[in-house]
Amino acid sequence: MPVLGHRGSSPLSDTDRRRLVPQWAGLLSFTRKSNGPLAVLFYSLSRVPDQFVGIRTRTDALYFTVVTMATVGYGDAHPVGQVAKAVVALTIVFNLVFIGAIATAIIQRLTGSHDDGSRRRMR
Repeated sequence: MPVLGHRGSSPLSDTDRRRLVPQWAGLLSFTRKSNGPLAVLFYSLSRVPDQFVGIRTRTDALYFTVVTMATVGYGDAHPVGQVAKAVVALTIVFNLVFIGAIATAIIQRLTGSHDDGSRRRMR
C-alpha cells in the first residue's frame, strides 16, 4: 500500500490532486479571513482595562490569535477579564468545530475514505 509523502506511486490520481488544491486554498483563505477580524477584536478588547495581559500592540493581538488558533497557548498573552475569557472560549470552540471539520474533509479526500453514515461493528 502506498504511503502519503512516500516517493514512488501516489495513492492520489491527478484528478484527486486537482480537487484538493481548491480545498487547501479554501482552508488557507478561511484561516486568513478569520485571523484578521479576531486579531482586531482581541486588540480592541485589550484596550479595555483588565481584559488582557500581554496584548499591547496589533502585532501582539495577531500573535495571540495565531497562538490561540493553533491551540499552543504559551501564556505570555492571556485573557483576565470575563468578557475577554468568553470571547476566547468562543474562539476556541469555533476553531475546534470548523477547522476540525475542514481538516477532516481534506483528510477524507486524501485517503479516499468517506463516511456513509453507517458504523461497522468491530468483531
